[in-house]
Amino acid sequence: MNASAPFPFPYNDSFDSASGREYPLYFSDQSGAFSLYKTNDVQHSVVLRQVSTQPPIAWVPNAKGPATIIGNRNWTDLQVSVQVFIPSPNQSAFLGVGVSSAGVKISQARGVFFWASSSSFNVTSDINGNNIIGSGKTFRVSSSSPGRWTLLSLQVSGNNVFGCIDGTNLFQVRNVSLSLWGWVALGTSLYDDALFDNFKVSHADGSNDFCPFS
Repeated sequence: MNASAPFPFPYNDSFDSASGREYPLYFSDQSGAFSLYKTNDVQHSVVLRQVSTQPPIAWVPNAKGPATIIGNRNWTDLQVSVQVFIPSPNQSAFLGVGVSSAGVKISQARGVFFWASSSSFNVTSDINGNNIIGSGKTFRVSSSSPGRWTLLSLQVSGNNVFGCIDGTNLFQVRNVSLSLWGWVALGTSLYDDALFDNFKVSHADGSNDFCPFS
């Protein structure tokens, strides 16, 4: 892609066409380390893996956990999905939309961040997971358990936010008092192993029932 060209949109990446590359196209790590990883799972043959197990010695304030961003700072009204594999019950993975800042200001990033673990979820307005604007349990969604692939989906339309796990609508947060434009982010709560696959981003259709199953 030409450096002056706009980011391709809509965009999706299964990571399967990596052709020997070690790192994915267009993702920019802000903390932690995300690289391509070949598995023995035929349905997830090449995935994006968070591999850093220790926080860095940072010269500027950093996000609490690993995070990587993609896209355009001017993106707004998006629906985004990604499959995640979380080996540990103590780990959470997040999908973020409308991420406001990056680089040396990543610790100040605002937006909508959908955090999911094997038993619960939080929706926060900051990348460090402190400002909770929604929460609940995920136990009723059978595949949301450690050691299994789970589909996280997030739609931001205007100031309304909808989130799903495996096609089940988990939450709606309306009239969010944030400027919801910015990058998309993936990340984890801990410096530990986690896998991501089949990333997709497109324009939000505004539907209350957008939850994809795949």
